[in-house]
Amino acid sequence: MERRLIADYETTAEGLLADLDRENHAIAGEISALPETVRGFGPVKEMNPEKAKARECNLFEAYRRSAPKVTAAE
Repeated sequence: MERRLIADYETTAEGLLADLDRENHAIAGEISALPETVRGFGPVKEMNPEKAKARECNLFEAYRRSAPKVTAAE
């Protein structure tokens, strides 16, 4: 599980960096900190990635809304 979580984090970080700016900086920080919530042992640790992923989905929606919009003219 840990290796998958590391790979997921790397992919997430790359995606955040692509659209990072002043407006979405705080949300990117929150998303980046989510792996810190995956703690515990046994069943507790197994549930935490699910909770973090749900929170990540909500934060990514806000992140995408605040990301700069690129138009064809740019």
